[in-house]
Amino acid sequence: MNEKYLSAEERRRLTVETVVSLAAAQNPSEITTAAIAARMHVTQGALFRHFPSKDAIWQA
Repeated sequence: MNEKYLSAEERRRLTVETVVSLAAAQNPSEITTAAIAARMHVTQGALFRHFPSKDAIWQA
């Protein structure tokens, strides 16, 4: 599936997977939304279209 055209549900799932992957490599408290977005090859704005805040990403 082309990541550019994922459904909102799939994009949220991919975001959570990315956070878990980043947390395996670095201290979770140091993970920024910029780092998440960079790993996913999207903008921070794209993340916030699917999650209202960084806390919401962590809760997911």
